[in-house]
Amino acid sequence: MITIYDRADMAYVLARDLDPRLIDLLRRRFAALVTPYGDLTDWTEFIVVEPGDTEADVERELGFSPLVNPIDGSRFGAPTFQPFWDHLISAAGYFEQPPRGGPGC
Repeated sequence: MITIYDRADMAYVLARDLDPRLIDLLRRRFAALVTPYGDLTDWTEFIVVEPGDTEADVERELGFSPLVNPIDGSRFGAPTFQPFWDHLISAAGYFEQPPRGGPGC
């Protein structure tokens, strides 16, 4: 798992030998953080889940599992599961799910 908290982490990740599609996607997301209205670079966290990372790893990092509905406890894949996230897209072979906040939000 790659966790990016600030500018230093961004620079480190962009210098790593990672999939060029991921690097391009991250560059675009990082660039979008700087706007005429302000700079959100140090207020935004990125987590890249890699092969081998488990749901427990993701939950430990995020404080919740995106695979479990926090209201009724239903799990992704169950017939009763209703996604609780606001947005999920596929970009450059990666899924992006920007949560609107941490636990309790």
